[in-house]
Amino acid sequence: MSNPSFDPHAEREELPADASPEQIQADKDETLERISATVEELAAKADVKAQAKDAAHDAKVGAQRKVEEGSEKIQEGADQAINTYRGWPVAAQAGAIAAPLLLVVWLIVRAIRNR
Repeated sequence: MSNPSFDPHAEREELPADASPEQIQADKDETLERISATVEELAAKADVKAQAKDAAHDAKVGAQRKVEEGSEKIQEGADQAINTYRGWPVAAQAGAIAAPLLLVVWLIVRAIRNR
């Protein structure tokens, strides 16, 4: 029933007093189309479930994009770390890996003891 080029908010011309039956029918059809468009707009605004679904979808897509960006940054960092330590002797590589791990373990143990 909806005409895609139809503007329900456009100004409506008044019918002349001597309008023909065809003009009256056309005006009636246009009025019904305006009412229908208005009802569809109101129904869309009142459809909270659909709005919430759209908002949830947008949030999901945004979160997925951020996860992908974060994964890429982590991969880049890992690649950079591998390239940095690649030329080092094995003992130096082990120390570079073990030092941060030992620091994390020490912080966890300290937090548990201070409870």
